[in-house]
Amino acid sequence: MKILHISFSDSKGGASIAGYNIYKAQKLNGMKVKFLCFEKFTDDDDVIEYNQNLFQKKLRIYKQSIDRRIIKLFINDKKNSYSTGFFGSNLTKYINDFDCDIVNLHWINNSMMSIKDIGKIEKKIVWTLHDMWPFCGTEHFSYLSYYRDGYSDLSKLDINKFVWKKKFKNFHNKINYISPSSWMHSCAKSSTILKNMSSKKIPYPIDFDIWKINDQISAKRKIGLNGHEKEKVIIFGSERGSKIDRKNFIFLFEILKKISKKIKIRLLVFGENKNNYEIDGLSINYLGHILNKEFLNSIYSSGDVLAMPSKLETFGLIGIESILSGTPCVAFLNTGLEEIVEHRVNGYLSKHSDELDYENGLKWFLNKKEKVDLNNNREELRKKFGNKKIYLEYFNFYKSILIN
Repeated sequence: MKILHISFSDSKGGASIAGYNIYKAQKLNGMKVKFLCFEKFTDDDDVIEYNQNLFQKKLRIYKQSIDRRIIKLFINDKKNSYSTGFFGSNLTKYINDFDCDIVNLHWINNSMMSIKDIGKIEKKIVWTLHDMWPFCGTEHFSYLSYYRDGYSDLSKLDINKFVWKKKFKNFHNKINYISPSSWMHSCAKSSTILKNMSSKKIPYPIDFDIWKINDQISAKRKIGLNGHEKEKVIIFGSERGSKIDRKNFIFLFEILKKISKKIKIRLLVFGENKNNYEIDGLSINYLGHILNKEFLNSIYSSGDVLAMPSKLETFGLIGIESILSGTPCVAFLNTGLEEIVEHRVNGYLSKHSDELDYENGLKWFLNKKEKVDLNNNREELRKKFGNKKIYLEYFNFYKSILIN
């Protein structure tokens, strides 16, 4: 069995990291796998950076800019992510000629693959759902449920309906899919495009050797927080997270301003670059994009709690990374984080969008004299998310597709 994984990047952004982790779990367990991407950051010999000449790269960037202009013209929402899927990079022939039995798609936007490109793939397709884009219109995440009835209530001129129709034509009865969480699986199963397709819920695999519980004070010093050892530290991480509505940064910010009147707090934000500042006693440090896993492990370990108030979340990879680094996670019910967070054990599951309950969740950990000990939680998580277990689940799903 030979598998070709396809993703825009091998390590930039949560979806790419998760896709690479799935590929790596399979590779470590002896499966014949390759990983095709446009942006390679690892030194993995089995990761193939698709060879584009200067003209092709410039053309793809130009297509991306047109895609954004179309979105701006019809939607004009800077707080959420959208892609039309109109433009691709002519990967279909390369994929069809590639020696593999199954193509496992991950995050393929940014004009990497168009809707039509995907429809022309002649291999068996498995799509790991890192977001809702495969069964929605242009939306990567949707607060509305139009995807359940084919956007039937919208005008024929609505861009989401237009894009959804293209997807239905090219994806229907063609895509087998894997959902990383019960929440995402429920959304996909209720969608018109995917509801009758072969599917399985398989969580993301985690490399337990990377994420270790470090001494909190030592971790603070390692990341440059010398002199701040006694402060309570809250972690928030996401690529462009403070600008994306579903990540709910403003919701968190307002809660922390209230808490900081009684508790000295430092908020560490990784995933974007901004100037550090202090407001109403709340100190905020922006750490930028972190590619070094060992340094990220120290960031997690330096915290007293990781805040993930996402309104919509597929799985919450940084949530489990943080827990394995010794720092509990506070999140909402009815999101993918329910797979990871055990209420008042390794985190806190607040009522969805309930400001008071979320504040109570943060204070549940911040008010403790000593940081909660999560060592005993590791083995329980290993049983659910260990590399071998996830590899076997993917292997059996792939096998069932090839048999059928």
